[in-house]
Amino acid sequence: MIDKEEFAERFNQQMNALNLNIHDVVYKMGVSTATVHSWRKGKSKPKMASIYKLKKILGMDIVHLLGETDKNDIVNLDEVMQHIEASQASLVKAVELLYDIKQKLK
Repeated sequence: MIDKEEFAERFNQQMNALNLNIHDVVYKMGVSTATVHSWRKGKSKPKMASIYKLKKILGMDIVHLLGETDKNDIVNLDEVMQHIEASQASLVKAVELLYDIKQKLK
């Protein structure tokens, strides 16, 4: 898990990249200015409920925000679902083919 200072670094980098100021985050998060200052200065880290809100505001992967990876890769869920559906369709066709072969062997 990431320490407070490293969280602050990632948080500040993303805020700067998005041209967000403290007041933008305060407004969108519904937290106090002091809270966001504390996160930016590395004096504290947000609780998990706030992490989920920050993810949406900052457009960051939670795993990256929490320091589990150096990459900030947002997984496109629609793309993942398309791959799952395509795999599922292929699997259904394979099972049908195996069933047909089994019937012919009887």
